[in-house]
Amino acid sequence: MEKLREIVFEIDGDARIRYISPNVKALTGYEPEELLGGPLGDLPLDVKNDRSLNRTLRLETKDGRTLHFRASGSKTEVRGVFKGFKGTLTDITETMRTAERERFLSTVLMGISDSVIVTNASFRITDVNPATHKNTGYSAGELIGATPGILFKDFFNKDSFTKFLSDIKRRLIHTREGRLCKKDGTVVMSEVKISSLVTEEGAVYAYVGIIRDISAYKEREKQLFEYSYHDNLTGLYNRRYCESRTPEFDRPQHLPLGVIVVDINGLKLMNDVFGHRQGDELIRTTARILSESAGKQDLVCRTGGDEFEIITPGTSEEKLEKFTQRIHKRARGTAVGSIQVSFAAGYALKRSPEQDLELVRQEAENNMYGNKIEFADLLKNQMIHLMLKDLNRISNREYTHGKRVSQYCEIIGRTLKLEDKEVANLRILGEIHDIGKIKLSGDILNKPARLTPDECEEVKKHPVTGYQIVKSVDEFTSLAEGILYHHERWDGRGYPKGLSGKMIPLQSRIIAVADAYEAMTSNRSWARRKNREEAVAEMRRHSGSQFDPEILDTFIRILT
Repeated sequence: MEKLREIVFEIDGDARIRYISPNVKALTGYEPEELLGGPLGDLPLDVKNDRSLNRTLRLETKDGRTLHFRASGSKTEVRGVFKGFKGTLTDITETMRTAERERFLSTVLMGISDSVIVTNASFRITDVNPATHKNTGYSAGELIGATPGILFKDFFNKDSFTKFLSDIKRRLIHTREGRLCKKDGTVVMSEVKISSLVTEEGAVYAYVGIIRDISAYKEREKQLFEYSYHDNLTGLYNRRYCESRTPEFDRPQHLPLGVIVVDINGLKLMNDVFGHRQGDELIRTTARILSESAGKQDLVCRTGGDEFEIITPGTSEEKLEKFTQRIHKRARGTAVGSIQVSFAAGYALKRSPEQDLELVRQEAENNMYGNKIEFADLLKNQMIHLMLKDLNRISNREYTHGKRVSQYCEIIGRTLKLEDKEVANLRILGEIHDIGKIKLSGDILNKPARLTPDECEEVKKHPVTGYQIVKSVDEFTSLAEGILYHHERWDGRGYPKGLSGKMIPLQSRIIAVADAYEAMTSNRSWARRKNREEAVAEMRRHSGSQFDPEILDTFIRILT
């Protein structure tokens, strides 16, 4: 009995062990004597009605492990009276574990959302899980017997297949990304993990492939790339991408290599006066001009708030000059609102491998700044005239008003015996004093009725807006305060600061008188036009409250 694989046992009518063979110790660690009188594993006590014994049961070993046995036996009776069972226990632990594992794997494969495909050693598909049909459109019958090439057209590609065989030979899980072709022709990016099943001798008898749809992941990866290397506002590449690509361009085959640096003129003015939405539109428009003017081999990047860089391989100084002329010409024909698109540009050329590209880039930037300094005031001056032109286009009355106020201011200045330069400034101030109204809508400027309180509040902002515009131009800086305070009152009840008396700049006090007279004597849809005598009488009533008495008296003497 010690040499038998099975354990021989005998139990009584209460399923208590009466006898158990000595080989039980080899399996459970218990001496037979330790088990006598105890239960036979988890065998139920109510077995007396069984005609024979054929059950599975569990036994706990002395070291705490659980073993599974098949109990087979027959009844023992004495003169027809049931006395128990005699039989054998067969160890089926490994069989049970294998079955449990198979059930577990089957459950996993049934529930997994990835496709699982099993092939034989010749790469013929032998089995697939249910998800495969959902993911590929092919039924199990259509796939079994075919090769993975039905799903992956490049499965047997020489290079990738060589890598696959190398991984499998080293018992590695082979991972690759590929384009899975569904039955309906749809192509999705997928990740494939392939492992081999081997015999005890090490021979491969099957392959298992797990296929996962990674198209959503790839799309997110693409979006992250876009966010990481693209400027969100313009769609151009950003500084980070430009720096990462620079080493690729900095090679002998790309010489001569050109670098062009571009900086937008007037962006701060646009942001301050019209808001960042208009400023953003100026940036986008500039980006469009640059990208549409560049060649296919050129790299166009937005490297800062108002800065752009273009790297152009295989070029010449003549080509770079023509390129900058081309973008300037396109800019002159393009406007964003009242602002003409304008930028400073500088370029430099790397001619030999020994030159440091970073120094070439600095040279291009220095040339750009030189261009900006040379033309900055001229360009801003042009911007102011363009804004005035645009204001006059929106409201012809504003054009006429500015011209007349300018004439009145000059006359007052000469009568007050101001210096010629001051008179010239007054003439300019009279013409541009309402330039801040460029930010107002045409509906407000041309409204045929009196303005609402909210509209009045909008109009009251125009001195500050005008101040911001004019102060940005060095040539007009001295005129900025004259614009800012031209709606202040002698009694301190004006705006925007509530200044009074001679705290108000002389220029502003002169404009206030000329502005009020011109407004009263011109055509206004919401009020009757006054003649000279009516206007003078009205202004006299406000002498010392709204107007500087001395300047008003001077102006009235001129009129009369």
